[in-house]
Amino acid sequence: MNKSQNKVVVIITFLLVFLLLCNSFISAFAEDGSGTKRTEDYNKYNIVLVVDNSGSMKSTDPDSLRVEAVRYFLANMTNSGNKVGGIIFANKPVPSTGVLLSIDSASDKKKIENFFNLPKKESGTDIGSALLAATTMLDNSRDPKLPSVIILMTDGRTEDLDEKGTEQSEVNLEQAIANAKAHGYKVYCVGLNADGKVDRYTLQNIANETGGKYEEVDTSDNLPRIYAMFYDLLYGTIDNSMTIQGVFDKKFYIPAIGVEDVNITIVTSRPLKFLEISKPSGIILTEEELEKLTTVSKTFTTIKIESPDRGDWRIHGEGAENTDVTIQIRQNYNLGVAGVPKKTVDSYSANSSVSFLASILFGKEKVTNIEAYKDYSATAYLSSNLSDVVIEIPMKNMGKEYECKLPLGEMGTYFVTIELKNDYFQVFSEPFELSAGAPALEKLLDGIAPLLLPLIIGLIVLVLVFLIVFRVIKHYRSRSNVVISININGIPESINETVSLNTVNKFQFSLLDLLNVYAKEIGYGKTGETNRRAIEKIINGNAAEFNKYAFQTDAKDASKFYFWRIGEKRNHYSASTFNKRIPCVPNEVVSPFGHNTQQVELEMVGVIDNVQQGFGFGIDWEPSTNATNIDDFNWNEDINFR
Repeated sequence: MNKSQNKVVVIITFLLVFLLLCNSFISAFAEDGSGTKRTEDYNKYNIVLVVDNSGSMKSTDPDSLRVEAVRYFLANMTNSGNKVGGIIFANKPVPSTGVLLSIDSASDKKKIENFFNLPKKESGTDIGSALLAATTMLDNSRDPKLPSVIILMTDGRTEDLDEKGTEQSEVNLEQAIANAKAHGYKVYCVGLNADGKVDRYTLQNIANETGGKYEEVDTSDNLPRIYAMFYDLLYGTIDNSMTIQGVFDKKFYIPAIGVEDVNITIVTSRPLKFLEISKPSGIILTEEELEKLTTVSKTFTTIKIESPDRGDWRIHGEGAENTDVTIQIRQNYNLGVAGVPKKTVDSYSANSSVSFLASILFGKEKVTNIEAYKDYSATAYLSSNLSDVVIEIPMKNMGKEYECKLPLGEMGTYFVTIELKNDYFQVFSEPFELSAGAPALEKLLDGIAPLLLPLIIGLIVLVLVFLIVFRVIKHYRSRSNVVISININGIPESINETVSLNTVNKFQFSLLDLLNVYAKEIGYGKTGETNRRAIEKIINGNAAEFNKYAFQTDAKDASKFYFWRIGEKRNHYSASTFNKRIPCVPNEVVSPFGHNTQQVELEMVGVIDNVQQGFGFGIDWEPSTNATNIDDFNWNEDINFR
């Protein structure tokens, strides 16, 4: 093959291998096909807590309840898996933890709590610089496998800075928002508007631009509630709380799988008379056990039970007389959920229903525990690009997965989000996108899709075979089906016995040349001597002898061109088959005298089949009737292909 054909074969072979690899990859992906990003742990975050400590906080939060809110947030957080940093700001974002700290134990969380023992308040508020410091901390020390959030709390606006400082704060704010958007950092803002000075517009804009949320409170008493709300929003926990006076008795259920810890928070202004917590087995935790599990703050007490046993737990106690007791129960879960169509195609029929499945994920693995599916419910939410309507579809527990029918409407793009939920927890899957096309499209794809890849591969193989066969045929035709042309200039003895293929030349010679060669070959027998001497006379210019023994072109079979295949029996063929032409006038006596420089031309152009090594050819002359002393003679030559 030539270079261009080699390139074609290489390219097509590469495409064939590439498609096969793609098929393997697509198959492997389809088998995983959860439709959601999986991580080692669910409900873990990189978090930066940013707290205002400007001078105005003396009046808006005199009891430092913003610190209590931070401690409440940290107390409910699991003792491992998160990364947390802190920034306290006024006219500049210091002090700070510098980097995010990995939370691997309760003592690690305690370090963060101690950091928020607020220093002396300073004048001025620089929100832009504080937020930029938070995004920089995430840039430098976040865990890239975890989502990142910033919780920013302030009671006012950027103020009490000099002109240069105010301008720089605005620049920093724009840069911080851009950085947060670029890296997917969500910013949750809390505005304490006790004095009516909070910059609601700026805080709302920060939250909107970064995909976070803004909440505003009028008094610092509500700050713990907002932080609890943000905690529930991030970690998917559901606040199960009750407020009572006197004796209380509450049960809560721990499911078979997924609960990392349960947090029982008690908020009361006076100490309880007694408190008991019972396991599902009925065993009551001792006072020593409770003390190890308890975190006490100024406004709340939290009891954290890690890896709790499955079943019904009980909390029983009594508050001080005429004193409200609020009991909050939060369970932290390490679960995810994923949804996928039961039958995956590129496009589904419009105005049809699609079976959709949902699975519980624990870490990277699909949960197959039947009991686990009994502890949760699943709901599918179907939306589309056609309207703002969201359809809520309860899913049925099928044992090791949930299933429902999605009612697709008109042609368009649909999005399915799965909610996994119980009384204490909810988590949502990533949206799964479905395309609804023409009603007949699904059936068409059903028939074509399984055959599409084999068809493509078959076509490529067919093209490859065609190219190879074409090249082989062309190769042998270049050897066996060729235009044959021979060029003999001057004496036939000097012919080059190797000829080029597919070129058109002429076979030229003179009668004098032929006779000269013949005289050398006939020898000196009786007949040969006579013939040789007669030819010598002709060669020497004896006109009488030439007229007596002249050759004529119209003699019977006066000339034959014949050829044979080398290595085979010499089968003679008439040159007329190959367009023989002798440019002599018919019946003209060709004389060497005066014509010895004239050359008789014989050109053979034709196609010879199955010639692989070469061929032989010859000229066969017969004398005219008056050339009685000269026998027939011929001249032969074998030719090889170049």
